[in-house]
Amino acid sequence: MRHETGLSPEAEQLAAEKRYFDAVFDSMSDGVLVCDAAMRVTRFNAAAEQITGWERRNAIGVTCDEIFHGFLCGHGCAVERSAVGGEGVHDQEVMIQRPDGQRRLIVLNTSTVRAPAGDPMGVVVVFRDITELARLRTELRGHSEFANLVGRSPAMRALYEQIEDVAASEATVLLLGETGVGKELVAEAIHHASRRAAGPLVKVNCSALSEGLLESELFGHVRGAFTGALRDKVGRFELASGGTIFLDEIGELSLSTQVKLLRVLQEKEIERVGEARTIPVDCRILAATNRNLRALVHRGSFREDLFYRLSVIPIHVPPLRERRTDVPLLAEHFLARVRIQEGKSIDGFAPEAIDCLLEYRWPGNVRELENAVAFAVIKCRSRRIAVEHLPPEIREASTSKRPRSETISRSAIEAALQKTGGNRLRAARALGIGRATLYRKLGDFGIRTGDD
Repeated sequence: MRHETGLSPEAEQLAAEKRYFDAVFDSMSDGVLVCDAAMRVTRFNAAAEQITGWERRNAIGVTCDEIFHGFLCGHGCAVERSAVGGEGVHDQEVMIQRPDGQRRLIVLNTSTVRAPAGDPMGVVVVFRDITELARLRTELRGHSEFANLVGRSPAMRALYEQIEDVAASEATVLLLGETGVGKELVAEAIHHASRRAAGPLVKVNCSALSEGLLESELFGHVRGAFTGALRDKVGRFELASGGTIFLDEIGELSLSTQVKLLRVLQEKEIERVGEARTIPVDCRILAATNRNLRALVHRGSFREDLFYRLSVIPIHVPPLRERRTDVPLLAEHFLARVRIQEGKSIDGFAPEAIDCLLEYRWPGNVRELENAVAFAVIKCRSRRIAVEHLPPEIREASTSKRPRSETISRSAIEAALQKTGGNRLRAARALGIGRATLYRKLGDFGIRTGDD
């Protein structure tokens, strides 16, 4: 028997149940999307539209990574693992980017959809926007999530975003950058922002120990494994259980140690030196190097398979010369610390001293700047650090540029100000002089700007 709709009672019941479940689906406050095995979206509820900024009609049929547009997309993300039958994830925080460019922090849960025979055929993703909650959490703590990282330059803001993105992941991170840029501080920031923050952060400098000692430090040893092994020793990987291990100067590892590290990455287990028994380890690996690992791979001194295992998520830590606007902030930051250590009352830096610091190229990066400030504090006998208190190499570099500032004409300054819309800092950079020097020149020539 058919009703007025032309459907059988069974079909009408199924249609009614579908309408009911669709209504429930759209009334949920959590975003829900369903993907097939090819990671294409098949279902998308109203909350998912609101959180992601995607309209349902546009979302259906596109791949999950287009919706979330997250930094971890394409790096073996949790959604993809669940879609092919891997374990689901619970309460994983992920940073996504909406079509309007706005970044939102979500917490998601995934569950594999299986066919009657048990084969994986897709994934259900349930997620919630916790952006404001995270902001309030940070404010309640009373300090920045990355308290030891100083800088407001575009390069540092980009770095902060990358740290936020990777912190919620378990993926291995490779920190790349010159000596002294602060790779260890970035590793600390990633650890403390991660779900492993309550666990230990164990640091190992791979260049500081010989090959034999390094293996013992990393993996531990048993009594009698070698001369001097008087008792069993727990390795750094075991000590990092539940937390993070940071392997600095990873490019210095010998090939034999690289093989053993590769096994840890692949199998999540170690063998102590002198023992055949395997021990499971549960720690996240962060690595860092100031060397070009690709070049080492081409030369045969670094394993290619290990390189790809380590560089799941590579992060470039910018050198100081690429973020010069952070130099005054960093200098004041180090001054606040060093003057307490030295017991001196120093109010700050003279403008000419800041100019010197801005003009220098900082081959030793942030570490060199910290040492320069310490040098200046020790030499300074007045309330402000002046040029003469800075290390000789910084003064000499500034002196070599000073004749340039003395020959700058009024017309050149006016042209630079016009070109930069009256922005004095940008005009000083365009002229190749320091900010204080420009201010002095403006006074000498009687030039007034919109900021006066």
